[in-house]
Amino acid sequence: MMKYMEIIKIDKSHVTDVKNILQQAYLPLLEKYHDEQKNPANKTAEDILLDLERENSNAYLLILNNEPIGYVRVGERAKGEFSIADLAILPSHQGNGYAQYLLKKIEKIYYMAKKWSLVTIQEETKLCHLYEKFGYIQKGVLEEVNENMHFVLYVK
Repeated sequence: MMKYMEIIKIDKSHVTDVKNILQQAYLPLLEKYHDEQKNPANKTAEDILLDLERENSNAYLLILNNEPIGYVRVGERAKGEFSIADLAILPSHQGNGYAQYLLKKIEKIYYMAKKWSLVTIQEETKLCHLYEKFGYIQKGVLEEVNENMHFVLYVK
């Protein structure tokens, strides 16, 4: 079967899809690190709606054969400086290159970007490797969430 993929810019009508992706994708990390206050799996529909309505921010779904399987939010921090937040792929589709595909497409959409930044979990080496593969450089620990989990900043 041929795979049809597209990335669509979304609005508040997609809150349910976003909530589903975030809950499924981030639940294993929530169970591992117990970061109840920070974990996107705990975002409410209202939280997601606020994210989608942020000024200088756009959100996207990755659609595979008409099914939403991924999500990412991009914010413009300053002219030419963008951040990536809440990148998520459904667990049933992880490990197939879809996060890479989504990052490539987002960087093409924002071809004018001079600088990118994102925050991820230092202990999640697969995530760190993904970003490093795309040229992101770790700039250090931003926050110790708990003794087992540290947020690190990556820039490109």
